[in-house]
Amino acid sequence: LVMVVQTTSKQLLAFAMLFAVLLFNHKVPSIQWLGFIPIVVVQFVLISVVATAVAMLIPFARDLTNLVPTGLQFLMFMSAVFYSSDIIPEQWESLFFMNPMAILLDQYRLVLLQNSWPAWNLLGWIILACAVILVLLVLFYKRWGRLYPRIVI
Repeated sequence: LVMVVQTTSKQLLAFAMLFAVLLFNHKVPSIQWLGFIPIVVVQFVLISVVATAVAMLIPFARDLTNLVPTGLQFLMFMSAVFYSSDIIPEQWESLFFMNPMAILLDQYRLVLLQNSWPAWNLLGWIILACAVILVLLVLFYKRWGRLYPRIVI
């Protein structure tokens, strides 16, 4: 979780540069830009839950350490970072938006480029999924937590 907070601080700097580019390109801030804050919070919660899940699994399967960077890069390419989600064919949209990062990126674009409020229901579903996963992680830790010192050593 320390790594998540450190990375979040770097991300906030990237967001500051993004706002500078938007303002330089004559994007006028609107009240809808306040929708940016809940999206960042949802992204932080999502990343924290996923990082916690991976951190809990790595002692049991050390090879995941090598797969995590590759998996993250794959998810980045699959979440419309380098292209607009508008080019996704309609029959594949439901599959595409199963990736929560694709939803978040779409919401960032909606708020910052189209001056619209985010889709609160989509953000709510992500938070709900994170809450369910977090409960499962806590139950897993309560059951298997005493094994971690033995596995790590």
